[in-house]
Amino acid sequence: MKHIATYIVCSILPGAVAAQTVTIKGSVKDKQGTLPGITISVDNNKYYTVTELDGSFMLVGLPMGQYSLEVSSLGYESYIKPLDLSGDTDLGTIELKEADHMLNGITVTGSLRGTEIKALNMMKSSMVLSNIVSAEGVGKLPDRNVAEAVQRLPGVVMESDQGEGRFISFRGTPSDWSSALVNGDRMPVADEESKTRAMNFDIFPSSMVDYIIVSKTLSPDMEGDAIGGSANFMTKSAPAKKTIQAALGSGYNAQAQKPVFNGALSYGNRSKDGKFGYFAGASLYKRNWATDNYQVFYGSNIDQSLSRLELRDYEGQRNTIGANAALEYKFSERAQIYAKGVYGRMTDEEYNRKTMYNWSTGWGQSIRLQNIHNIMQTDFWGAELGGELKPSSKLSANWRIASYSNHFQYGAVPFSKGDPRNGYHVIEFEKSVNFKDFLYLDENGKVTDERNAYDRLKLLNIDSPEPGYGDDYRNIQPVYENVPLINPSDTSFAFTRAYSETNETWEKDPIVAQLDLQYSAGSKLKMKFGGKMRMKEGRRNVGLELWERNKNLSASILYNNFNPGAINERGGFLAELGSPYQGQMLPFLSGKQIDNFVNNQGDTLRHIPFGTATPYFQQMVGSSYKYKETVYAAYAMAEWNVSPKLTLIPGARVEYTSPAVEADSIMTVDPALGTVALTPVRSGKNYWSVLPMLNAKYTLTDKQNLRLAITRTFRRPNFNEIKPGAAAINYSNNDLVYGNPDLKPTYSWNYDLAYERYMSASSMFSIAGFYKQVKDHIYTAFESSSADNNGVSNEFQIPGGVIAKKFQNAPEAFAAGIEASLMSKMRFLPGIWKNLGLNINYSYTYSQMRIDARDQVQALPRQSPNVLNVALFYENPHITTRVGLNYRDPYLYELNLYAVKDPASDKMLILHQDNDYDVYVGRSLTLDFSFAYTFKEKFSVFTELNNLTNTPYTMYRGQKERPLKTEYYAMRGLVGLRYNF
Repeated sequence: MKHIATYIVCSILPGAVAAQTVTIKGSVKDKQGTLPGITISVDNNKYYTVTELDGSFMLVGLPMGQYSLEVSSLGYESYIKPLDLSGDTDLGTIELKEADHMLNGITVTGSLRGTEIKALNMMKSSMVLSNIVSAEGVGKLPDRNVAEAVQRLPGVVMESDQGEGRFISFRGTPSDWSSALVNGDRMPVADEESKTRAMNFDIFPSSMVDYIIVSKTLSPDMEGDAIGGSANFMTKSAPAKKTIQAALGSGYNAQAQKPVFNGALSYGNRSKDGKFGYFAGASLYKRNWATDNYQVFYGSNIDQSLSRLELRDYEGQRNTIGANAALEYKFSERAQIYAKGVYGRMTDEEYNRKTMYNWSTGWGQSIRLQNIHNIMQTDFWGAELGGELKPSSKLSANWRIASYSNHFQYGAVPFSKGDPRNGYHVIEFEKSVNFKDFLYLDENGKVTDERNAYDRLKLLNIDSPEPGYGDDYRNIQPVYENVPLINPSDTSFAFTRAYSETNETWEKDPIVAQLDLQYSAGSKLKMKFGGKMRMKEGRRNVGLELWERNKNLSASILYNNFNPGAINERGGFLAELGSPYQGQMLPFLSGKQIDNFVNNQGDTLRHIPFGTATPYFQQMVGSSYKYKETVYAAYAMAEWNVSPKLTLIPGARVEYTSPAVEADSIMTVDPALGTVALTPVRSGKNYWSVLPMLNAKYTLTDKQNLRLAITRTFRRPNFNEIKPGAAAINYSNNDLVYGNPDLKPTYSWNYDLAYERYMSASSMFSIAGFYKQVKDHIYTAFESSSADNNGVSNEFQIPGGVIAKKFQNAPEAFAAGIEASLMSKMRFLPGIWKNLGLNINYSYTYSQMRIDARDQVQALPRQSPNVLNVALFYENPHITTRVGLNYRDPYLYELNLYAVKDPASDKMLILHQDNDYDVYVGRSLTLDFSFAYTFKEKFSVFTELNNLTNTPYTMYRGQKERPLKTEYYAMRGLVGLRYNF
């Protein structure tokens, strides 16, 4: 650290003593608005700068004399002006003219504020390695939220939910390593299942975004918890002139066989004197959706026996509302103020019908039917107030104060709005059966008959020791005989229970404050200092409201008495696999029957509110916790133009994190009666993160850059990962996970080298290599004991034999790779073919981590080796059409580190040293299409098609022939009309 500080000081001093005499300032625009990322050079690049997002620029410390000023940019004619500098000079507004050979290429989509040319200029002039996509680029493919839009960039991986983009990660690294920002701030997170710091961007419409800036390397003025990279979603601000945008579309979801609707409207303008500007926009995306799904559960960590097969039919409706507004006022050239607000709301109503075949003796041999209805509601909002002050030509200050909130809760199912019993509501019926498809083994593991069996297993054919036994993974068929309920002819399903999994999760950052100071010490040196403070607080309350049959007032409640109806298989359940379960998706209750079931049964049901008397209370209570966190950060950096070709950005950032998490531990009061009590426990360890950084940019030619970066970044533990007390559980999946209050943050030294070549205003090539040396990577491991973190016993057995898990630090890990990108419009082709274009990017990542539990090194969980994006497009003044392909490799999701006690040594030994029991996410290949035709300059009709390949989402155990989850979403499409003015 001492050597780094000495280096920074020595780097800054030479520029600090440079002569300072004259200042030049101004702004750059075109006919459509301001131009960021434009290079302003004086005296053949001896002095130069780059325009800001608002198009403004300032050059400080030029000696008096005669010069030639040049404004150069991709896609525009160069602007050259002779200067005779005898004092400070204000050049006013410089308007660039579009290069003649580019006119057809840049007027395709009308007067959108963000253009691809601006994005390329910003990338070219950026001081860090970055990829930038503009509002225009987002609009050219059928991406309805920002996660789907950013997945088109090099090295970006998108994780989806029900076929829609949700989380993002970079360079094949885990999503927890990446940082997603809105206007420079990390967002609070509230989600039904995810407990990470990764923002769920399915609530954030892409229509709200002006630019998406993906930074592969960081500078000290950026938040440092981003090992993989950082995506900054810049919301729209006040335009340079009057702007009206509108879109209206309708479509169809092939899986749901129901319609889709989308609408958006925005308006912005500026006062005649240019001082006051405003913008407001809103969008609505209403879509029906459906999923065919089958899931397989394995009953042991010792063998590959199946415990349960679930056939799941989903259908529902999602409504996403997005809105953002912006105001700004310029008092003078030295002072301006702005305000911004964003809002997103997603309501997801879901019907889920499960047929569950239970082979496991822990559950009992049975077939269970679950009738499920729930409404999930997520609300996000943010507001910020900021401004810029320029006390002198050398000093500027930017300040901002913001507040954000994110809230998740279930809607009014099955009771009225506001009832605390509302949640993920399930009505369950079951009947006993005897399965006839077991493989019987003796004590030596040899096949035998049922009478002499030591063990009985339900296996897939790939795991069977007996030739001819076992099902193919795409067609797992349960074989059984009914067990009479009361008399031999009575094989009806009987009611077992109804329950609501309740969940209210919110997280807010009530205060986020930031101050940045920039001082121009001379024409070759800028220094920047700043600080940031964020206060965070959150709470996750999870429970289980239970209704059981009142045995004193009611005989068995039989399923057939409700006249359940056959489900709509929409052309065949799992038709992609040949509809292997036709007729086995049994009849289900209607939506009204599910919602009214508890009330209609009256006193025949006994309500057990969530508390110590609730079955599974010991497991559920650990899912609730609350937390606070305060973060303070400070940084110092310099931008030193060592020569006309070389620019160095040395500096450092320091962040102090103070977390506090409170949860409950369970104390057994009376072991004989099984009564328990709760004891609150708290944890939280403060830590400093010192992050030195160096970015270097060498301009080989006017259109070629060479970049080098050495940075240190980190990843904060998630709050559930450091939570004390009882285990958290996802009741639907029987997942038990303990927190680890002793968990350490993950740190990484990052080394990046990149080459960029900009061939024209619409064509570029880049290739980059990276290496990340990681310490204390956080992963999830299976545990042999369910004792909690305070030594308090929480011993219990979940039916099906699920073993507890716990978060751990891996002492050593690394990730390395390459990424390449090509964007080209084929102007060299003859005739109409010159309007063809190709965007292609590819990344390869290789990773290893060493953990104590295994002898061999392992790949990092949630790291995808190969990621490929290809877009083939055609553009002329009237037609814009694109075909987009996205591919990613399978990746390791979770390690199985199940341990058993060695009777000889009394030590715990990890049972599996290979990956055959680990969890993987399968490969993904999606194909999307869009077409737009522009007429009368301002109007266009468009068509969008998603998931043309109908690629399933898959998870498996060890190999793809051992499935855990398979989901099909089919294709969805939209046609509509746009207006841009």
